[in-house]
Amino acid sequence: MLSPMRTISFTSPQSHFYLPPIARLSNNFVKRKLVDGSPYAQPCKSAQINQSDTELILYLNTQNIQLFKLHFTQNNEQNVNQLMRDLFVEGPFFKKDLFNPGLVHKVDISGKTALFYATAGEADLNNPFLNVKLVQRLKRKQDHKGQTALMLAAQLGLKVNKCTD
Repeated sequence: MLSPMRTISFTSPQSHFYLPPIARLSNNFVKRKLVDGSPYAQPCKSAQINQSDTELILYLNTQNIQLFKLHFTQNNEQNVNQLMRDLFVEGPFFKKDLFNPGLVHKVDISGKTALFYATAGEADLNNPFLNVKLVQRLKRKQDHKGQTALMLAAQLGLKVNKCTD
């Protein structure tokens, strides 16, 4: 996975757009770019996008095979698990029925926990469920560079409402 501060710029025949740091990508951003035109996707064939579609369904609906393959390759190479992915992609709309307690303490290749992905996806960490199940367990965990999820939140300019010890 790309580092949160890295930016990429792509040009396609239809448009030129700036892709913000990977930490700011959300399901809606991906949907908007696939509809408006992206460097990989063909124009969206369906007239309407279902809000419950995941980005993988969207890749397939737009016949975006390259991005579909890239998604799985990156997840496998980077050791990103389903909980990390769900927290990052769903962000503030994360539902507790997606929570898999067996994946809480797993880390990706850079040592980041699910709390890093929840922070980057702007999940509501003040939600009592996520606070108990995720924040309280992982708040002091550092990645391989010594960074915590709180440091990541500060880098991204996110507001931290409260930090209990």
